[in-house]
Amino acid sequence: MVLSTKVFFIYIGICMLSACSMLLLEEELDQAKNNQYIIKANISADSIDASNNSILSLFKKDTDGKPQFFAYRLVERDQNVYFVVPKGDYQLVAFEDKNQDYKYQLGERTALQKDVALELFPDGNAADSDYALLLKGIQLDLTDQNLASSYKLDLAIEAVAATSSLPKRNYLEVISLADLRFNAANSHKGMWEPYSFSKEIGYGFYLLSEWDSNKAPLFLVHGINSSPAIWGDFIKNIDQEKYQIILYHYPSAESLSMTAYYLGEAFIDISQRNRKHKFTIIAHSMGGLVSRGAIQFLVYKNRPNMIEKFITLSTPWGGDEAAQFAVDTSPVIAPVWKDLTPNSHYLKRIYEQPLPQDIEHILLSSFAGNTLIIPEKNDGAVTLKSQLRYEAQSDADKVYLIDATHVGILTDPFTQQVIRGLLD
Repeated sequence: MVLSTKVFFIYIGICMLSACSMLLLEEELDQAKNNQYIIKANISADSIDASNNSILSLFKKDTDGKPQFFAYRLVERDQNVYFVVPKGDYQLVAFEDKNQDYKYQLGERTALQKDVALELFPDGNAADSDYALLLKGIQLDLTDQNLASSYKLDLAIEAVAATSSLPKRNYLEVISLADLRFNAANSHKGMWEPYSFSKEIGYGFYLLSEWDSNKAPLFLVHGINSSPAIWGDFIKNIDQEKYQIILYHYPSAESLSMTAYYLGEAFIDISQRNRKHKFTIIAHSMGGLVSRGAIQFLVYKNRPNMIEKFITLSTPWGGDEAAQFAVDTSPVIAPVWKDLTPNSHYLKRIYEQPLPQDIEHILLSSFAGNTLIIPEKNDGAVTLKSQLRYEAQSDADKVYLIDATHVGILTDPFTQQVIRGLLD
């Protein structure tokens, strides 16, 4: 069962009565604080060609001391990238992908950094933007030296999707919505056991059909204590011959800054892999806040023009008073609760700049299911006031009020009519 935002925070209040639930969350956050690290790196402007992206990969030494591929980022000149990693011995490997085929070939300039410094999370939240800015990054310089054969770098879509080179094989893997990673138990784990979720499942971007660059990418972003399974009925109205559906899956308890960062990096990567199309984002509930943060990330990198449409459903644009209650009263505080408070640093940051004018934002709000537990008009989960925050409305090209509940908006006939019109 999916819990929507306001109901979820009422659920938090109930869980506070359970010492086991809070102790478990505290244990998980302590483990993250003591065992997760952040790496910040960039490629110097003097060594990178402004017309090409370079690829920066992270390798981790295995028990035999051999470098094993861990993750990668696309890098532009003097643009920092970040990796969140468990403790270990890491190496950074970069190459200039001249022909943009995601494969290293002889003649492409490279860089290698064997001694990589790790920085611990501050209070288990390495994604805090102010903290990340203060970190001293590792700068690499591309040279004509060839990479050793031990660094096998083939990140083409076929290799990523067909092999187990990525740690959890959770990037662009073809799955079904019945995948066990999306079940209710794992949604619960993402909220109350985020460190275990990250180790066992991890952030993921999944496909419902084989990659096809002739299709327009369409990202679906779920909300709190949820998973891609929530889109089951919704996607029946999407033409999958026209759209390449990409499902984002993340642990709810983590900070919105971190969740938005991963989404922003995926936007950049997908736009490089599919240059034929701009893409669409459809986000439900807290997923709208995550997506807007990712769009702001693209604005800072001067790359927002890859997005065509941004469609949000029942998003708490003004935050949630219940999140403030949780922060004020709970002995253990998940990072996401702080971000959802009405005056949080995260909410202020995502409204620092308006959405780019060439991104069409369609804002759908729901108002049925009004529960007496919430004093203001609501959809059974989020207040209408929060959904209609002024800054969000002012950035929207169209605003629709849907006579549906917070989750019911996904299958409401009028919602489906609006979505069909936008996608057709």
